[in-house]
Amino acid sequence: MVDLFEEIGKHANLKVEWAAQLDWGTIPADLAAGKADSFCAAIYANAVRARGMLFGDVTGRQYLEPFVRADDERFSGPPEQAFNQPEIRVVGWEGTPTLMQTQLRFPKAKTVMMSTMEGTSNAMQAVVTDKADVFFTTMADASTFMKHNPGKLRRLGREYYLGMQALALNAPEDEHNLLNFLNTSLRELKNDGTFDRLMAKWNKISPDFMEAAP
Repeated sequence: MVDLFEEIGKHANLKVEWAAQLDWGTIPADLAAGKADSFCAAIYANAVRARGMLFGDVTGRQYLEPFVRADDERFSGPPEQAFNQPEIRVVGWEGTPTLMQTQLRFPKAKTVMMSTMEGTSNAMQAVVTDKADVFFTTMADASTFMKHNPGKLRRLGREYYLGMQALALNAPEDEHNLLNFLNTSLRELKNDGTFDRLMAKWNKISPDFMEAAP
């Protein structure tokens, strides 16, 4: 996403200023407060966030897959049978769409809350150390942890995936001109091949990074 926004700046003759690191749990409020013009990371577009900010064209999609302890053999059958149980503990970040989606689909499962300032490695470590049983994330996020912690986590597979999340361009509420600029820029990058080159670069570095949106 850094590369993508830098390319948008080049195409528009603008300099991108990396102004602030925003908290995942307060993105709409931080944009409204003027801390940034856009959240330039792989942000999931969802209904709750859309109440306080604008979403534009989709850059790509990611599958949210379950990762469990390597020796935990309890998970079988359809996802509702595997995860919608009171003894299953799902780890995630309060107020994030992934955890909200988990609670909607598997209401019987317990929730282990983490701070939004803690990274994905902390969530995966919670599963490894038996503080939780399952973490829904993308293979792109899990691959580095699994590479450095071999034999600790198991990928159940996409047949168990929680959902497919759309990663979208965004802007503060009512900033329609800015969103139009970002959307138009993304279409230009797709038309001239820049977007495809970035996708090839990052999918090579991080397999399963995301599926490109048409």
